[in-house]
Amino acid sequence: MRALKEICLGDLFYVACNLRAEEWDNVNAMLGNQTIDSYILRCANAPGPKWVYADDRPWIAGGFVPQRPGVYQSWFLACLDAWSIIPLEVTQVAIERIAFMLDNGAHRVETLCPASNKLAQRWYKTIGLKQEATLEAYCADGTSAVIYARTRGLH
Repeated sequence: MRALKEICLGDLFYVACNLRAEEWDNVNAMLGNQTIDSYILRCANAPGPKWVYADDRPWIAGGFVPQRPGVYQSWFLACLDAWSIIPLEVTQVAIERIAFMLDNGAHRVETLCPASNKLAQRWYKTIGLKQEATLEAYCADGTSAVIYARTRGLH
């Protein structure tokens, strides 16, 4: 049975190694060229709550990095298989995790993605995030990013 659990490096490593190729491209666009090892350490060492959704293997990992009191930036990683085997669960877990944060001290949860990532942007709308702005030349590679957010009371 799949359930939320505490995250560990092995879970992060598994999910990161099994991302869709486009997602890895997005990570590198946003953050600069990352090795899998440096990226999982970045995620594991990020402050704030972190979680994994797993059964006999991890499917989805995520977390919420505090930006200032009450404001968190989310990150989500999902294995390639998760999108074909449990796509509704991926979406439901994301919705529930954001709602949990908004019910437990956050008044804003935000996330960013490269402006070229139309698939992520459609999904962010599905999980209840609202597009707020395009940030010109925001990404490490000089391309623009889009910011999405959900605030308490709008879920």
